[in-house]
Amino acid sequence: MALRTGAEYLQALRDGREVYLDGRRVADVTSEPGLARVAHTFARMYDLVIENQDQWTFRDEQGQPTSLNWLEPRTRDELTRRRNFTEMIARRTGGLFGRQQDYVPLFHLGMIDIKREFSRGDARFERNIENYWRRAREHDLMLAHSFIDAQAHPSVPLEKTVVPRIVARKPEGIVVRGAKTVATFTCHADEILVGAFPRPAMTEDYVMYFSIPIATPGVRVIARTVYGQGSAFDHPAGQFGDENDCIVIFDDVLVPWERVFSLGEPSFCATVFPRISEWAHWSILARLAVKAEVLTGLYSLIPEMLGRGQQPQAQEALGEIIRYLTSIRAFIHAAEDQGQVTPEGHFMPNPLYVTAGRAYSVEHYRRITGYLHDIASQALIIIPSEAAFDSPEVGPALEKMFESPSASARERARVVRLAWDMVCDSYGGRQTMFELFNALPWTAQRAQLMASFDIEPYQRLAAATAGLGSLAEAAEGAAQAAGRKGRDYKAVGEAYAAKSAGKVLAR
Repeated sequence: MALRTGAEYLQALRDGREVYLDGRRVADVTSEPGLARVAHTFARMYDLVIENQDQWTFRDEQGQPTSLNWLEPRTRDELTRRRNFTEMIARRTGGLFGRQQDYVPLFHLGMIDIKREFSRGDARFERNIENYWRRAREHDLMLAHSFIDAQAHPSVPLEKTVVPRIVARKPEGIVVRGAKTVATFTCHADEILVGAFPRPAMTEDYVMYFSIPIATPGVRVIARTVYGQGSAFDHPAGQFGDENDCIVIFDDVLVPWERVFSLGEPSFCATVFPRISEWAHWSILARLAVKAEVLTGLYSLIPEMLGRGQQPQAQEALGEIIRYLTSIRAFIHAAEDQGQVTPEGHFMPNPLYVTAGRAYSVEHYRRITGYLHDIASQALIIIPSEAAFDSPEVGPALEKMFESPSASARERARVVRLAWDMVCDSYGGRQTMFELFNALPWTAQRAQLMASFDIEPYQRLAAATAGLGSLAEAAEGAAQAAGRKGRDYKAVGEAYAAKSAGKVLAR
């Protein structure tokens, strides 16, 4: 099976997994109110791939049509095709899902790309990385991941926390105890990739990378309270569902050896994360661009419906969101244009531009979305519900009150309610928090950018401009640095780790 139907995906979720919502065990995530919408949204995504095979699939080694989730880009054109797939899914879901189905496979692609180093010389783990990729691709699995540990006070010794650790090594596998947090999308995934993130006082027992089915004995998933419930009219964004952030508890879970990708030491843990996440971070940037497209449309539609499109405030907001959108697009295209082929033959977007773009997009996210409050103002506070419009007693008055020359009352309500969903209520609040801390807050992204940036040629240029040294030589060095496509990814990871030593990088 190379292509999966939506029905097959939904059936796979009915596997007896141990999921809890608001303290109650969920019998079936595909029918549970609050959780079901997400499951059915991504079932539709699976079906769309089948319906659009010419655009959204490629042929595997056996000539079978395979979802672009699993494309290993070897050229600039293949990278663009892979990004177009990310954007297609995002446009069908408003860019509201940070863990759409194409995302986590990119971490596995990162592992495939550095499998020899990632396995740390253990031939078993190298084979496991390759075999898992093929199996996940063949079954078109929906994957989640979690690298983030629960927040703990710095004074609490690591062994007293719930950070997952290996408590036993057996002939059949490792036994893991502990908990992971912010495991977004886990209750809707087939399997989860679990990894370690650098932190002080780590020992080898805390450094592990593996994937297991959600229905594995001893795995318990705690879903947070669901936001954005209601009808598609009253909550247009919520109609796709609320992408749930979960806690995953590992109660002495046996992870078979064939599912282990690496058992490392703390220094390895500190260098590996930036190196396996490059394609995934590029995907984040592409999804944020689509989300900016939706916001751009809202920044034009709402003032137009309110008859305020030419007001300075509306013009400023529209100009700023257009600048935000085009800037993100510029980072994406620069990353692809300046990409290079890795030693394993994969075409990688230039991480320098990816990191700079993500830092820019996150840094300005709150400011940009804040314009919605300004341009909609009172319209965000008073938005009749669908039931109010349907009321024979008050509905006709509401229809007259909220209509405009460019939109009916109901059309205006639906557009403004989308704005409300995206920035105002609990659903929008979660969206903001997710974007601000997804794959590191922007300040940590900036630190990562600084660690990866070759500053020496520019120091020499500045010094030579001041009269210290040869200006011709410095200019040539700066020109080479400015036009350099590639970089030593291993050296960058080590540099970032060195700068981050002793610091806890957490969401």
